[in-house]
Amino acid sequence: MKLHVLINLLRNFLSQLVLPIRYFYKLRIFFSHLKNLNLFSFIVKNKLNNLDIKTIKKRKIKKNILFIIHSLERGGAERQLVKLSNLLYKKNFDVKILITDFKSKLNIKNSYILDLNKRIKVEYIIKSKKINKFLKETNFKEINNISFVDNDEKYKIIKTFKFIKKHKPDIVHSFLDDSNIVAGISCILAGTPKIVLSLRSVAPYRFTFYKSYWKECYRFFSKIKNISIVCNSSNNAKDYEIWLKIKKGIIQTTDNIYDFKKIRLDKKKKFKKNNKIIFGCVARLNPEKNLFYLIKIFKKINIKNIRLKIVGDGYLKQRLINFSKKNIHGNKIKFVGIKTNIDEFLKSINLFILTSKHEGTPNVLLEAQNYCLPIFTTNVGGINETVINGYNSYFIPKNNSSLAAKIIENKIKNKNFLKRRNLFFIKKKLSKFSSKEVYKNIYKIYNS
Repeated sequence: MKLHVLINLLRNFLSQLVLPIRYFYKLRIFFSHLKNLNLFSFIVKNKLNNLDIKTIKKRKIKKNILFIIHSLERGGAERQLVKLSNLLYKKNFDVKILITDFKSKLNIKNSYILDLNKRIKVEYIIKSKKINKFLKETNFKEINNISFVDNDEKYKIIKTFKFIKKHKPDIVHSFLDDSNIVAGISCILAGTPKIVLSLRSVAPYRFTFYKSYWKECYRFFSKIKNISIVCNSSNNAKDYEIWLKIKKGIIQTTDNIYDFKKIRLDKKKKFKKNNKIIFGCVARLNPEKNLFYLIKIFKKINIKNIRLKIVGDGYLKQRLINFSKKNIHGNKIKFVGIKTNIDEFLKSINLFILTSKHEGTPNVLLEAQNYCLPIFTTNVGGINETVINGYNSYFIPKNNSSLAAKIIENKIKNKNFLKRRNLFFIKKKLSKFSSKEVYKNIYKIYNS
């Protein structure tokens, strides 16, 4: 075969081979154009939401958030801070916690420190023995000029300011009044881009720990654009607005986090007339929980075989024990102390009771509903936003023990009362407490 014939054959072969390669290349270019088109449409959509390419890129960068609270000892606010910290860490936030209370030592067993993600750093403000000398020698004129603030608070402000300056968080989120004042002043001086102050109950003037200058501080904070004041119930938000004499709606509402769990209950256990009826209560043994009133109610309930178990600790513990011994015969009331596993306790009781004078959004009421327990509670703070009155809960008066006892008696005498409620309905009604919904809300606040 001649050489030119071989060359022509080879050319034909190669052309047949190159053709699909060429088309493959063109298809690849086409699909890359499609990708670019999708990216373009994505950018356009986000442009409509006041975003540009730079902000899209920034989303990949972790936002630094610093939580500030006086302690992580067991309480509703402390628990919610830990839950929110864990949630934000999962959402790619860089999370740190600053504890401002240098007066008390951390009791690990009596705290939520073990529930916290191990990768989240917890820092502490340590009080110097020479605090007065420290305050005199400091050149921090801004703090020294705040004459109405006591020395302990000044010290906390200085230490918090220095911590913020060092770590430069994008967001500072504080919990409870004492920490809010420290965080608010420190962040303003440090130039923090976003500050969130979280209220957890009614206005603080009703409590013994209240300091008169807090009111003017809050009024000042409410006027600053990059400060958001939030509360975990709309009723308590209104209470703060009335107290501070500020416009309605300045204080925003954020719900507690509680993801309802699927609970396996022993259906074989049926209530019989001769069985003991166990009342359960989980609360700090402090005045605002009104536990002396609970014991008075329990004394007046004219039903046999009733028992009361109280979980919690506080400085009123011994007084409450003595009061119950004087008023209740036998071992009908048991003070259980602190329980780390509340689930086991809620499984063991027939109904739940709470007699608080003041409340935010009690976590324990959400937990009691998760176990479909019938609930008796005072209607204070955000409780009416937490329970479904007339279905799984019943309101009792907060200052009439005889009437409260009669309401409880009449309900228990109903054969169907002690049956567990429908969890599906409860979940549907209280879906706003899910971590998904809370995150949506808090993310808006952080970016407002």
